[in-house]
Amino acid sequence: MFILNLAASDVMMCLLSLPITPVTNIYKNWYFGNALCHLIPCVQGVSIFICTFSLGAIAVDRYILVVKPHKKPLSRRGAVFATLILWSLSFIVTLPYAFNMEMVDFSSQGVCGKFCTERWTTALARRSYTMVVMFSQFALPFTLMAFCYAHIFLVLNRRAKVKLRRMDERSIALENSLPSRTYQVSERKENETNEPVNSFLDKQEKERQRLIQQNRRTTYILVAMVVWFGLTWLPHNVVSLIIEYDETQTFFRLFGREELDISYLLNLFTHW
Repeated sequence: MFILNLAASDVMMCLLSLPITPVTNIYKNWYFGNALCHLIPCVQGVSIFICTFSLGAIAVDRYILVVKPHKKPLSRRGAVFATLILWSLSFIVTLPYAFNMEMVDFSSQGVCGKFCTERWTTALARRSYTMVVMFSQFALPFTLMAFCYAHIFLVLNRRAKVKLRRMDERSIALENSLPSRTYQVSERKENETNEPVNSFLDKQEKERQRLIQQNRRTTYILVAMVVWFGLTWLPHNVVSLIIEYDETQTFFRLFGREELDISYLLNLFTHW
C-alpha cells in the first residue's frame, strides 16, 4: 500500500510539473488561471509530502516486522487506514502554501507577465511555515528512517552473529569428534570415514560465507536508503532556510552583484 503511495505521488508530480513548469519558466507568464494557481501548488505539495511520509511509514512497518516479530503485522485494513491518515496530513500541511498562492502582475517591471507566486501576510508566518515544512517533510521522516533502519541493522547483525557462532560451534564439535589419525587402519579408510564430515564442513563454510555476504549487503542497502534520502532533501531545505532568513538577500550573490544572484538556480537544482 505504501509503495502505491510512492507511485501515486510520482505520477501526480509528473502530470502536473512536467507540462506546466517548463511553460511557465520559458514564457515567464502564468496561463492557467487563478483557480489552478491554488490547485496545482496544492497537488504538488501533497505529492511531495505523501512521498516522504510513505518512506517513513515503510521504515516503521519494516521495523515492526523485524525488530518486533511477535507483534501482529499491519493488516490490509490497517494499511488503508494509515494511508488515509498520511494523505490527510499531507493535505493539511500543504493547505497554507496553497492558500497563500496569488497571481501577481510583474509586467510593469518588464520582467514577465502574470505569475503565480507566494504572498504571505507576514514574514513571520512564512518563516514559521518553512520550519513546519522542514520538520514534517524532512526532519521527521529522516529521523524515523535512521532510527528504524539502525535498529533493523542491529537486530539482523545480532541474528547473523548468533547463526555464525552456532555454525562454528557445530563445526568445532564435529572436528573434535573425529578419530585421531593414529587409530585409522589406512589412509584410504581415513578418507572414506572423513568424506561425509568434510562435505558437511564445506557446506557449513559456504553457508557461513553466504550469511556474511548477506549481512554486508543488507548493511549497504539500509545505509544507502538513509544517506540517499538525506542527500536528496537536505540541500533543498538548507537553501530554503537561507533564502528565508537572509533579510539582505545577498548570501547567494556572487561577488556581491545583484545580477549574479544564484538563489533561484540553487533552489531549482536542489529539487532533484
